[in-house]
Amino acid sequence: MQSITDPDRLQAVVGLRDAAADGPYDLRAEWLSATGSFVLAQEAASRIDPDQIERIIRASAVHGIGGYIAVSNDDAFVDPTTMAFEVDVTQSELHACSDEFFGLNMMLLAPGRAVALLSTVVDYSILAGPRAFILGYEPDIDRALEEFRSFALQQIESLRPAALRALETFESRLPTRSVD
Repeated sequence: MQSITDPDRLQAVVGLRDAAADGPYDLRAEWLSATGSFVLAQEAASRIDPDQIERIIRASAVHGIGGYIAVSNDDAFVDPTTMAFEVDVTQSELHACSDEFFGLNMMLLAPGRAVALLSTVVDYSILAGPRAFILGYEPDIDRALEEFRSFALQQIESLRPAALRALETFESRLPTRSVD
């Protein structure tokens, strides 16, 4: 995992993040539409879980993605220009990334690709990308949708609105349906 320190590159990374993220817990609807991305939301414990890492590695390999940019998506707590990294698609680098951002909202972005993972501190993540990438990550979309629906509805009152927005995004951009 290599820290990004060049100021111009950092600004570009933050620009990519801001194009895709709508605050710390949501993906921007305009970015999803412009990229034709499909979505998968899932429960995740404030980090990239080991199971997610295995799935990211598998889907990335099939789609020729060798690396990601990881950037903080928690501007209230961390200046994103101080927390941005190049991350290779390996277990060790993705684990290191998960540890580095533990307790912070963060995004993984695939350079030159419409693939993004938004990992939140409210115990869910949202993966967006082409249909084949999402289905390579999780082939059983119906089960994943039911699991996330159950998770979102059981959230405590203060966290439920964000989880329900993620559920709405997931339902509107299912990889088993057409999107706009």
